Amino acid sequence: MVFRIPVALVVATLLLPTVWAQSSVQNLLDPGDKESVSKPPQVPSEVIAEIRKRAEQTYPDNFSTQLFTIKNESKAWQSLQTHSRSREGV
Repeated sequence: MVFRIPVALVVATLLLPTVWAQSSVQNLLDPGDKESVSKPPQVPSEVIAEIRKRAEQTYPDNFSTQLFTIKNESKAWQSLQTHSRSREGV
């Protein structure tokens, strides 16, 4: 019996480590409004590592959902940090 593995799966598996690199995740984050005065804070690598770990545990066979989760959770972390910084100035 011959098993055929989809090329996309092989490529995704080989490229996955680069997608998960912190710099790649940071590049995927939308900085939001380009006219904004301050940039959102950079998500620390330990926060991204924890988000990634939970995404991998929750969606072990779904790489696109893992990436979606990492992007959204990272944006949420940035939003919380930005909001708390703005509240400190009040």
